[in-house]
Formats: sequence, structure tokens, C-alpha cells
Amino acid sequence: MMKMKKSIALLACTFLAHSSPAANAATVTQVNYTDASDGSSLSGYLAVPDGATADDPRPVIVLIGNWDGVNDFERERAEMFTNDLGYVTMAVAIYNSTDPAEPVEFDDKLALATRYRSDPALGASRIDAAMAVLKGNPFVDMDRVAFVGYCLGGSIALMLALGGRDDVSAVAAFHGGLDLFSLGDLMPVKPKVLILSGGEDSSDSTASIIKMEEALNAGNATWQISRYSGVVHSFANHLAGEAYDEYVGPRSHANFYAFVKEAFGETEFKSDHPAEFDVKEVKYSTTDDGFNMTGYVSLPEGASPDKALPAVIIIHDASGVDDYEKTRAQMLSDEGYIAFAADVFGDDNGGYDMTDMPQLFEYITKLRVGDIALANKRINAAIDAVLDLDGAKVDPTKIALIGYCFGGTAVINYAMSGETRAKGIAS
Repeated sequence: MMKMKKSIALLACTFLAHSSPAANAATVTQVNYTDASDGSSLSGYLAVPDGATADDPRPVIVLIGNWDGVNDFERERAEMFTNDLGYVTMAVAIYNSTDPAEPVEFDDKLALATRYRSDPALGASRIDAAMAVLKGNPFVDMDRVAFVGYCLGGSIALMLALGGRDDVSAVAAFHGGLDLFSLGDLMPVKPKVLILSGGEDSSDSTASIIKMEEALNAGNATWQISRYSGVVHSFANHLAGEAYDEYVGPRSHANFYAFVKEAFGETEFKSDHPAEFDVKEVKYSTTDDGFNMTGYVSLPEGASPDKALPAVIIIHDASGVDDYEKTRAQMLSDEGYIAFAADVFGDDNGGYDMTDMPQLFEYITKLRVGDIALANKRINAAIDAVLDLDGAKVDPTKIALIGYCFGGTAVINYAMSGETRAKGIAS
């Protein structure tokens, strides 16, 4: 999770289609070069966007491939990154001329990957050789460099980041084999770090994710880890057969694109707090016991009873529904959603004195631990209220829940309870 999380952007991914990035007509050429440290002959691919000049140098992505060596996958990814982003991309070699250029047998791949994973200095030397090539290219802006790797390449990219590399702005790893990652002496981590991992990847265990988080925190890194449920190793490699995931592959690359654009200063996230909000009070209650609650709805421009729109229901934090939740509702309606700041505590706070900390804690504990069914019932009442709004129509197949603090626990509990009325959950 990044230190600044954009839950509303996540919901946009759930409901709204995204436009494809503009093409930049990459020209891809093979590049032969030498690692000066040991004289190794290396070969990779260089993709340059149309329009790049010495007067308009571009950021560069150093693409470190998987344990198959530099082949069609790395070439196609280099071309894709350059087409989509308008950057120079170099697919760089890790294996040298004495290694199998494109190992096929499992044992050969394992031996080579183990050799380079266990020798960070050797991997760094291969990257230095590629960086020397790029430094001599007038089309490259060497102040904006990103390392991105797949599988073995992801491991090497992370080793470089954790090794104190300071000539790179961003490092990203797709299914980087974290279980096989060897942490050396920890140093300050200069680049921003993105890790994209499969939830069912046998080489990215939960334990290794936690270990990596601890290492990144020790290095005072700015980092983001995204894990995708139900996918295995190589989910982003379209040449990996059944391991490739047609949904997560493109989504993970979109995640990378947003990350690297921010790292290069092309996009900037500023305060998302609107100066004011426009919400309408909505009284509603549970159907079986008449428990009364008050929510607040913010309608997007163009909302009407004739046009069904997606809706997002906001579940409040421990302080109940206040200006914070109303502001979130405004933000979501500005994005085109019908937004409803729901009340789980109730008009009478369930009989608890919310100014008394022990009573507040007791009530919160009841709703998120002791009686989850009660909290779920009140969330369902909010869904009913949203489906019965005056002046607007909600698409019942496009309702999402977003929760903050106490509300974050409540929406996770709702999902884990088998409730099916919400299409998406953000906590």
C-alpha cells in the first residue's frame, strides 16, 4: 500500500472504462555493448519514440527481463512502454555471451537466476553497462530513469534499490520472486518503489512481503505494494501461457504507468479536499426494528430518475458521520457517482454516550467484532436508502462501499460475511 492511497481512483477502475494511452511510434533496434568490469559481451533492445531529439530528451525505462534472457517478451515490452508512455526504453541483458542467451531447460534457468540473484554486484555491473550506453544517447534524460523488472529482473531491480542506488527515480518489480530475495546490508532507499505481486504466487509469500515491507521501511523508502488475488507467478507475461492473466496483466501495467509518471514529475497528487460540499440529508431506518439513521447524499451533475448511475456508499470512521464523510461524498459525486455518506451508529448512537471513550470503544467493538450481522444490516439499510432516493436512479448492479477507519473494518466484514449487494469494496 502506498503511503498515500487513492481509494476513489480504485473505484473508478471498477466502474469506468479507461482510454488507451497515445501511441508514440517506437523504433526498436538491437544494441550490442560490453560490461567493462569483466569484458562480457551483452545484447539488448533500444526503443526510441518518434519525436525524441537532443532538444527534447525523454525519460528512460531500463527493462530487466525474466530468467529466459532477452527475447521476444522483452522486445515487445520495450516497444509497448515506449509507444504508451513516450519514453526511451532499453531492454537490458543480464546474461553474458558465455551464458545461454535464451535458456530453455528449467535447470539452466534456475542456475543462472540463482547466480545473478546471489551476486548483487554482478547484477549491478550489468545495469551499469546499460546505463553507460544510455548516457551516450542524446535522446535520453538521465535525470529521469526508472528500473522495471519481471521475475529475475524484478529481484535485481529491488536489490539495486535496497543497495542504495541513487541514479534512478523509480523501481518497479512485476512478480519479482521475493521468497528468493536475499537482503544484504540495508541502506537508504532513494527511488520510489512499486511491487506488483500475485496473491497465489508461490515465490511471493505473505512472509516475504512482510519482510520486504520491513526492509523498505528501514530504508525510509516511499513504496507501494499491490497484490492481485487469484493470480500466480508470471501474471503480467503474455507469453507465459496459462499463468498470464488477461485482466490483471493490463491492470498491473496501468498501475506501473501511473506510478512512473508521478515519479518523473509528469503527474502530481495534491490535496483532494474540496473547499465546500453540497449534500442533502436523508432519513432512513432498518426494516425489522425501525432503527433510525441519517445519511447525506451528493448527486452528480445530470443525475435524474431516468438515468441509472453507479453509487458509492461511504461508511464513516469512529467519530460518526461528519464533514469528513460529507466531503468524501462531494468528491465522489464530482467523479460522476451518486455518493451517500451512510450512518452505522444511528441517530441515538445505539444508546451509547459517544463522548465517553470507554462507551465509544465498546460500541465500535460490538459493531466490528461482537455483532457484525448488526453492522451489515445497517449497511444494507443504507443500500436500500440509496436505491430509493428522490430525484436520482441508482444502478443496483453498480454499488460500491468505501470505509475509513472503523468503516474500513465494517466494509471488509461485510464482504467476508458473504453479502453480495456491493460490487466493490475499498477499505
